[in-house]
Amino acid sequence: QAPWSLLLPSLMRTRAPTPSYSNDNPPEFDSPAYFTPVTKSVKVGTRLIRVVVEYLITGGNSSSKFKLDKTSGWITVASSLTADMNKIFLIDITASDRGNPPLSARTSVRIAVTEENHHTPEFSQSQISATVPESLAVGTAIRTLSARDKDKEMNGLITYNITSGNDKGLFALNSKTGVLSLAQPLDFEEKQQHELRVSATDGGWIAKTSYVSVTVHVTDVNDNPPVFDPDEYFPVVQENVPSGTTVVKMNAVDRDSGANAVMAYVIQSSDSDLFVINPNTGTITTQGFLDYEAKQVYHLTVKAFNVPDEERCSFANVNIQLKGANEYVPRFVSKQYYFEISEAAPKGTVVGEVFASDRDQGDDGVVYYLIFGKSRKKGFGINKKTGQIYVTGTLDREKEEKISLKVLAKNTGSIRGADIDEVFVNITILDANDPPVFTQELYDVQVSEGLSPGGLVTFVSAEDSDSVPSWSRFSYSIAPEFDKNDSSADSTHSSPVSHFSVRLHVHAAMTTHRYISNPTVYTRIS
Repeated sequence: QAPWSLLLPSLMRTRAPTPSYSNDNPPEFDSPAYFTPVTKSVKVGTRLIRVVVEYLITGGNSSSKFKLDKTSGWITVASSLTADMNKIFLIDITASDRGNPPLSARTSVRIAVTEENHHTPEFSQSQISATVPESLAVGTAIRTLSARDKDKEMNGLITYNITSGNDKGLFALNSKTGVLSLAQPLDFEEKQQHELRVSATDGGWIAKTSYVSVTVHVTDVNDNPPVFDPDEYFPVVQENVPSGTTVVKMNAVDRDSGANAVMAYVIQSSDSDLFVINPNTGTITTQGFLDYEAKQVYHLTVKAFNVPDEERCSFANVNIQLKGANEYVPRFVSKQYYFEISEAAPKGTVVGEVFASDRDQGDDGVVYYLIFGKSRKKGFGINKKTGQIYVTGTLDREKEEKISLKVLAKNTGSIRGADIDEVFVNITILDANDPPVFTQELYDVQVSEGLSPGGLVTFVSAEDSDSVPSWSRFSYSIAPEFDKNDSSADSTHSSPVSHFSVRLHVHAAMTTHRYISNPTVYTRIS
């Protein structure tokens, strides 16, 4: 079987049969004409081209140089072609089906008799290179590839083709002229070099092919702007740091290379002049004094651009958060505090409130209060957050009328030395109406049994330390269960006595309030 029988397609196709009882679909050829070359020295009986179904040669074969096998569809050489060199035979072929009535189609086959194909196409170089910019316009010719074939006529006719290295279809090659051109845009950042393999095939019946490697170098152009990664920054810097302290280093990347990737940085906008940026490194540093109490957050917009093509640029936001330092001490707004409270005030009663301020902001400016030292045992407590002083125990003006508390104001954490302020809180305990107090809790008295009614048994005595005069006047009485009518301070008897003991409860009562003290009087009768 000759090589051309493998390369040429079938000459015709039949239509799919239509469900009908009439034959109304004739065969159809893929092309109205076909062509194949054949060398003059081809052996008789060599297959040239194959057709299918039932074919007839109906013209152009008067010399009977070719014959058609009706069964296999092969056109073969019927007699020697030596004397027919450079001669072209045009054969008409009819294809008929076996329908009723039979239908047919016609085509032609052109056969050119050539010399032997002695030579292979040759490229002048085994390796060819070309350099183009990535901005090269689609359709632009890159280079013309040329091969020579010493054969003549059909055997010397060369066809070019890209056989490998063009998977993405970036390049196109004119099969007749060998002109290599750009078919799709190039991208230096994606690929800088393309390796192609190009074939040159002659037109011989038994074709011969040679190959050449083509390297296309892509050069960079400035087609990418610098891009920040990330495009937003949140650095934190301590207040009061020295001028020149690094805040953050910006990071922009340019996909271009070489001079096209040279970039610079600049602060495009800012709400402060306390920061500067190094145009070459993108490092932002401080200049001047940063005060957390004056401003806590700064906003900058930084621009990265190519040099000198400043239009190729991008921007990033920088949000600088200051971190406060505990540089101020809490200070009480008053040098001393004065409050009054009744000695009868119950636990939890608020006496007053102290206040200290701290110029620091945030957590460093939060003030805590505490009662310090022996002052904690004076019957008062303090709310550590609000500074409210309140009663925690029993107050007694008669024991201590003036109380002085030592109160501290501090920041969070332990006391570190001179980071506190202190103040004295002077509290005056106001008098309340206390009950009278007998000078003795127990009176033990002996009387004679012959004591007559109205006789003096003993004298009881009570005291009242209240400062209000009306609160110090009171009266005495024997407890109701003994004698409700006796209001004197003298214990007397109202009936004859015999030998026995009597226990009496004596009341001492305020004249304005029923504050009562109850001592016990034991009277032994003998």
